[in-house]
Amino acid sequence: MKALLNLILLLIFGYTLANGQTSTTGGAVNFSLRTELNEKPLIHGLVVDGTQHVLFRAIGKSLEQFDVDTSIDDPCLNLYDADGNQIAQSIPVALLNPVEFGILEDVTEATGAFSISEDSTEAVLIYPVSGPTTLHAKSISGKIGELLIESYVIPADILEPTLQIGGNNSKQYRTIQKLDSDFPTGTERPFQILESARDGNILKLEVQYISGCNLDEFDLYFSEDFIETNPPQADIYLVDRGHNNDCPNEQLVITDNLIFNIEPLIKNFKEVYPESSIDFQIRLNTRTDGINTYNTTLEYEGPQEITWLEDGFPEGPEDPITINSYNLEGDVLSISTSFGGGCRDHEFKSLADPSKLANDDYTVALYLVHDSKNDPCFANPTETIQFDFSSFTTHPAVVIEQDYTLELYTRINGINELFDTFSTSTD
Repeated sequence: MKALLNLILLLIFGYTLANGQTSTTGGAVNFSLRTELNEKPLIHGLVVDGTQHVLFRAIGKSLEQFDVDTSIDDPCLNLYDADGNQIAQSIPVALLNPVEFGILEDVTEATGAFSISEDSTEAVLIYPVSGPTTLHAKSISGKIGELLIESYVIPADILEPTLQIGGNNSKQYRTIQKLDSDFPTGTERPFQILESARDGNILKLEVQYISGCNLDEFDLYFSEDFIETNPPQADIYLVDRGHNNDCPNEQLVITDNLIFNIEPLIKNFKEVYPESSIDFQIRLNTRTDGINTYNTTLEYEGPQEITWLEDGFPEGPEDPITINSYNLEGDVLSISTSFGGGCRDHEFKSLADPSKLANDDYTVALYLVHDSKNDPCFANPTETIQFDFSSFTTHPAVVIEQDYTLELYTRINGINELFDTFSTSTD
């Protein structure tokens, strides 16, 4: 069957599959390729004459409507230039906002591709392509199964020339910026904040604004000066920078979710208040046409509780995570981590195993567990997670008043990896 497929591809498109993983086309970039994906990415080379707007798709579970059984429910596409630099990345259809999904439907109809439901996890990418380009397709979690990858040249009258879906994904983490003296010059469009929440060094915002063709870009700034209250307060300012291309239809109400890393603000707080064991409050402001307007004050909910193991590890995801550093200050254990993602809210747990205490070994194993929520993105955000360490002095197993040893592990897919060992005390 594979040999027959390769023969058809060779006669029609001018390429074959080498071990089902590598192919090349030249000239026109319309192609449709179904193959069995293994643990390695499928690599497909393109040579495009001039610059053409192209719709790329990686289809897994949606193939079941054509009686194709596949386990791939998390396909992903990455686009590379001739020098091997990644220039664009796909986005799952389920993460598109209504405007983007409407554009995708129009492009799908114009190119003759079959439709995809708005809640699917199939990967799509709309991007301007020119010259030699390489497309990599894979399963985010490394699953093996049938996968269809497609490429369609989009008619020039369908899209604005600069429009992208996917690409340099705006849904990935942004980072707060420090104000030097005044706000940088630029567009400051009106918008509303619908929801806001702080989770450690991550700030999550739901915003609404009037737009049409593209999502607006947002910047977040903080003032290095704190308001001397108890606890101290920091002012931050959210600015809508608009989008780069003119759009004739600026009448659509857009609701978008933003995720900001506020680690630089937290670092500034620790520099200003190096001896403080408390946290600070955030005063969230909007800025429109040079006017700052107070929105709300965000409280930090405090560190998470540590879960003490009683009968083995609980069932659930144990996704990859890297510990960068840790710090124990008072009753707060702070762990700086990095992980793949950027499009969904991740969850973290700290699991403590007191079993060695019963053997007078005076050792507690602490396991950091990560649930990525099947995040399809490939940013590498850094997040500091804080845990309440006070239970180490109140748990029945910790009855000795002397130094004991803490072993800090990551637990990834059932495998425990020791990061560091340090001594502490129950005093």
